[in-house]
Amino acid sequence: MSKLRNILQKLLPDTLQSFFSQGHQRSVRAKKSILASVLLKGLGMTVSFLLVPLMLDYLNPTRYGIWVTLNSTIGLFGFVELGLGQGMRNKFAEAVAVGDHRLARTYISTAYALITGIVAVLFLVAIGVLPLLDWADILKVPSEMANDILRLVLLVFSYFSLQMVFKLISVILTADQKPAVGKSLDTIGSLISLGAVYLLSQFTEGSLWFLALAVCLSNLSVKALATFWFFGTSYRKYLPSFRYVKLEYAKPLMGLGLQFFVMQFAGNIVFSTDNLIITRLLGPDKVTPYSLSLKYFSLVMIFFNTVTLPLWSAYTEAYVKGELEWIQRVTQKFIRFWLLLVVVTVVMLFFAKTFFHWWVGDEVEVPFLLSVFMALFVLMRTWSDIFYYLMYGASKVKISLYVSLIASIINIPLSVLLAGPGGMGIAGVILGTCLTIFPDIILAPVQYLKIIRGTAKGLWNQ
Repeated sequence: MSKLRNILQKLLPDTLQSFFSQGHQRSVRAKKSILASVLLKGLGMTVSFLLVPLMLDYLNPTRYGIWVTLNSTIGLFGFVELGLGQGMRNKFAEAVAVGDHRLARTYISTAYALITGIVAVLFLVAIGVLPLLDWADILKVPSEMANDILRLVLLVFSYFSLQMVFKLISVILTADQKPAVGKSLDTIGSLISLGAVYLLSQFTEGSLWFLALAVCLSNLSVKALATFWFFGTSYRKYLPSFRYVKLEYAKPLMGLGLQFFVMQFAGNIVFSTDNLIITRLLGPDKVTPYSLSLKYFSLVMIFFNTVTLPLWSAYTEAYVKGELEWIQRVTQKFIRFWLLLVVVTVVMLFFAKTFFHWWVGDEVEVPFLLSVFMALFVLMRTWSDIFYYLMYGASKVKISLYVSLIASIINIPLSVLLAGPGGMGIAGVILGTCLTIFPDIILAPVQYLKIIRGTAKGLWNQ
């Protein structure tokens, strides 16, 4: 990161260097982290967009739809870590904020032990259960592909299981207010995946198995190597150790972690079942235009979240120290930033058809109505996230938890109703998601104001 910082100092004008060096120490740290994160995320998004036409050409729209659906479906199993990663993130940041590095190591060691144990049990159960499911019917593919799909499912599931353990290094880096370093791991993994898929397209025929193997190994190996590197160098004082595994510390991790777990699980139901709904109702080929639209408009959401990601741990530190005025100033700046993104999103909607034609040609048609609702979705998500970052950092998550639960209950039937009987097709699926997250855009700013003004009581302060 020091080399990246030196390069930026040479490239940036004096006025910008002054902007990134003046202000509250926490603000300076956050601004530098945001700049590095945006640059890395920009590179990562470029790679991600290059991967799509490459994968489409290597496979075909139907097989690509199967790949996307399988990833989102297996990704639902990520909830089994019970939110321990996010619980560790807050508790680690709190311990570091008060200078208790021994406690921070205890939280890390305990979280690693618990998640590794959970993943091991899950994997053993999955090995016995997954082969019993009719994956050909679930993904609506020909029955002769059943064995190939099962082998693919086991590979992707193994990847997600190991990823739950190795991705914790990114959580620790983010909690230590170094999200750009954590983001660099994803970017490196994406670059390796791009190279691997390109080589596959040159030397093999379209194979879901080879594609999955290349993508999974590329991303997993980067995080595994990073885990050993950081715990052997700059984070050696936090190195997980059986000696520091304290089950009595599982309660604060699990207490907060379980709330994050419920929100993650509910969020997965809302956001990860869309592909499966489309596959079951309309066929796997219809997942492809939905996925392309989501990826295009998610540029706004990804960019916004990249900029705001450092706020989570910064808010934790500021809230622990009672510096609410700093939180208020930063939030006001991000509201103005969101208004700018509204304009950007409208422009993206206007040029959506042209962009899709340039990106993937005429092979896939993305309905304009789908683009309208997808644009609305990302604006709603980013608006509520402005305020939820404070609640997450301050561990005030009960309202978000309840809203997520209600959304998870109504999302699937509402999306099915709008897409099927409602006659809206794939556009109805994302409209259903928009309707289920609507309460967030009202409740999130209300709770934020109550916390900032010191009037939060009862559920608003939990």
